[in-house]
Amino acid sequence: MNVWGSGTTAGEDGYEIPGNTVWSRPPCYYFELPHSGAEAYAQRSSFTGGPTGGGKWTLEMLEEYKDEDEGNWWDTGCAGVSLDEAIEFTENNPVTYVFPGDPIPVPDIPPEFLLEAAHDALELPAPEVSWNPQRQGDGATLVNMPTWFWLDDGPVDLEVHAEAAGNRATVDAVLSEMGFSAATAESVVCDGFGIAWAPGATSDCFLEFRRSSANQPGQTTRVQAQSHWSVEWFFNDELQGPLDPQTTQQEFLVPVAEVQARVTG
Repeated sequence: MNVWGSGTTAGEDGYEIPGNTVWSRPPCYYFELPHSGAEAYAQRSSFTGGPTGGGKWTLEMLEEYKDEDEGNWWDTGCAGVSLDEAIEFTENNPVTYVFPGDPIPVPDIPPEFLLEAAHDALELPAPEVSWNPQRQGDGATLVNMPTWFWLDDGPVDLEVHAEAAGNRATVDAVLSEMGFSAATAESVVCDGFGIAWAPGATSDCFLEFRRSSANQPGQTTRVQAQSHWSVEWFFNDELQGPLDPQTTQQEFLVPVAEVQARVTG
């Protein structure tokens, strides 16, 4: 099957996820037999003293290709399904003869099989975060000052498609929330992915650090960022419903400085 995707970044830039051909056997499938028409006819004749059908085979099928030395029979098989499902598949997908250069038989692929392939190819990145204020030189923010956080770069919407036999499943993941926490600040969960600081802008995606990081290892405070993704899937462009939400996380270091005020009189 073919698997590919696309996405949109926090900066609203689009990009493509390179396509790839993935081999994975569906629950029920066709497989090639090592017999030409002539060989299969001869083999069946040797079993009984005369050509007969039986099971998936009919005498008419065998006789139709009994003189063919090129090409092969393709049979069907199932694994991991119930007996009734296997019988139904066999009845709807007969044994087929394929000549060189002809397309091989491909049965209908269950939507859930394509969904699994698309979901397996969905790779959600850890967040890359920026903050403000950042003091020139060491990038430090200040104690008791709202420190804005936002997704600096990376995807905020991802689609992965898996297609086979004319059917396609799509998994769509949207970055719906981000959370930030630190030992010296009250945690916050923000809708979307934060807002880059700019004069006059407002945001509720900030932490207020209660203590300086001067006595911490490396003189920095550890901040945990979590990206919460809402995920849903489609089959042939029709919405099928939500999937389990996904979370990615990243830890980064923020210097926190304390400004000392001196009052003179």
